Amino acid sequence: MRLQTILTLSFLVLTAGELQRKIKPKGGKACVHGKVHDVLIKLGPENQRVGKCKEKCLLDDKCVAMQFKPPKRCSLWYTPIDSMESAEGAYCGSVNLVDVEPIKYTDAPTTSPTYEKDFVVEPYTKCAGDINWNRAKLLEQYTHVSQCQRRCKKMQKCKSYQWNGRQNTCILIKYKVQSEAVPQTGPTRVCGSIAITTDAPTRSPVIAASSTKAPTKAPVKAPTKAPVKSPVALPDVVANTKAPSVSLGGVSASTKAPAMYVNDDAGSSDVCTLRAKLVFPFGDDINDADFYGYHADYFQVENTADPETVCGGAYKDELPEWCTYENSNPDKDTAYFASLDDAFAADETVDTETIHIFNASGGTFTFAVSHLFFDEDYYSEYQGWEDHVLAAVLKIKNMTSKTQNQLNPEGWSHPTDIKTPTHILDGGKWKVNPDYQDKFVVTVTCDDGCQCDASYHLA
Repeated sequence: MRLQTILTLSFLVLTAGELQRKIKPKGGKACVHGKVHDVLIKLGPENQRVGKCKEKCLLDDKCVAMQFKPPKRCSLWYTPIDSMESAEGAYCGSVNLVDVEPIKYTDAPTTSPTYEKDFVVEPYTKCAGDINWNRAKLLEQYTHVSQCQRRCKKMQKCKSYQWNGRQNTCILIKYKVQSEAVPQTGPTRVCGSIAITTDAPTRSPVIAASSTKAPTKAPVKAPTKAPVKSPVALPDVVANTKAPSVSLGGVSASTKAPAMYVNDDAGSSDVCTLRAKLVFPFGDDINDADFYGYHADYFQVENTADPETVCGGAYKDELPEWCTYENSNPDKDTAYFASLDDAFAADETVDTETIHIFNASGGTFTFAVSHLFFDEDYYSEYQGWEDHVLAAVLKIKNMTSKTQNQLNPEGWSHPTDIKTPTHILDGGKWKVNPDYQDKFVVTVTCDDGCQCDASYHLA
């Protein structure tokens, strides 16, 4: 859209004065109320987490308090709770009204472009053309246009949004669109599109060992080396004598079938199986990533009953009999994503790791997760390329027990902070940031009945 056209449109800015509903659930607390609940929601397998229960309450205007009890019970109350009491694993939270910035229409800005997300909007419009749903997301129960715009501002890749006041729906679009007028009757509809774009790189680095050509406008060459730190040293386990060769390439995944064992000590013919997945917080759709960039983590498992072997991507050609390894990309051996701008969407990818452990009854297993450091912090000078905050999440599921599912519905990850990148510049050269916490260990112990406990600590 030409600048002179932008100046003729209304521009959306924020001023103080609007109250917004907020919830901060407290872990280890249950809600105390005169009645059990007003609404009980059983969360589906993909939504079993406290954040989803919180969202259910915020989208229900009558809800004033929520409680989540893993793995799937989400309770909503329409009258205030009396208090909270200690309850292991539970989360309780009350709705609070917080003063935030609402929207109003003002004149369009005339200053030069900045990195801020400024939207050009007109009331009674819709986004022109057919929406590419591979690069858009539909959100329901958005009762005000300001909610839709704030959600778009939070998502770094969101470049346009469409709010429908008749249906209370919000569509987040990851590319810039034009708007077209609709009849000015009934509740308003709005199509908003960014007026000022970020100065993103014009070319993405190629993550490949054979890459020799530097990308156009890239501040640095593409990553080509293995991590600069060795995998986590697991506690109280004899180290494997063979050093792993972790890389972005790797070889084909193991085709070895899992051995199905019976734990005779447990007195049962059932196999006690654990499934561990290393996935990213946005799931398997790279379009849902909040930031551009590149991030790689990996994990390996040791079994105290078999200390001479290790299970993981670096060992997938000689896996022990008690486990199997799988990567969603057979040519990779890490959990890895590349989240790029529109022009290079074909190069985007998201890879996840999965390890199955068999005959886990009566055993103890250590799951060590490490970040894979590239040579440099690629494109860190561009806004929206804060890939260092998107740490992979380790989720461990008991596949055998009838009473136990996810050992931790939220999963585990190494801590991140937007102000703590993976690398820092020292004398003009990149080095790993010593403040970036890149490793953690989860220790899982299962009893003879295949009931498992997990503990987490930073390595």
